[in-house]
Amino acid sequence: TGLSNTTGSSVTATVTGNITYTVYALGTNGCINSDTVTIRTRDIPNVIASASSTPICYNATATLTATGAQSYSWYPNQFISANTGNSVTANPTSNIIYTVSGTSSNGCSATDTVEIVILNNDDPEFTFSPFTQCLTGANPIPVVNTPGGIFSSPDGLVINSTTGEINLAASGVGNFTINYQTPLSNSCPSDTSFSFQITNGYIADFSYVPDTVCGAGNNIS
Repeated sequence: TGLSNTTGSSVTATVTGNITYTVYALGTNGCINSDTVTIRTRDIPNVIASASSTPICYNATATLTATGAQSYSWYPNQFISANTGNSVTANPTSNIIYTVSGTSSNGCSATDTVEIVILNNDDPEFTFSPFTQCLTGANPIPVVNTPGGIFSSPDGLVINSTTGEINLAASGVGNFTINYQTPLSNSCPSDTSFSFQITNGYIADFSYVPDTVCGAGNNIS
């Protein structure tokens, strides 16, 4: 059972459990002799690799865990906290498949794989045209790359938290910071901040010196 051949001085045995083979040798004198050999098998470990979370957001981390053996090696050795141990931390920047090789106390080993999928974070950018506005101008509304989030300002800027519309007159002149957080219900929310300025603008005024002239006088400016 499990032999590559039943005759010959050398054969290959493929076994799934302990087994004893008997070999019979026929001499040139016609006599027969025999001997036995016992092959004992070792259990192969049932190595299982898993991730604490997948998919994950860009710049997030996942814990990789292996069970079923005594010692473990992880590869490729990229974006992970260590390449040995039953638990390591991974922080990949793109989709990647990690392989873990586990070795049991009897010296036998097996492998398993786990894939980490990376999701893109929301784009939190928004723009006002321009980021400097006159106090007497029309209230500006931003263009938002990922709408549905929350606007806020720590500096007293009067801003609509939903639309981002700024009440210029109520805010007054000054330099402000605008924060925007994309919807927390999204898979990978993100946030950003921009500076915003409200100015008095230019005052439209003019005068002539002198302000009274003769009808046939010189031109004035």
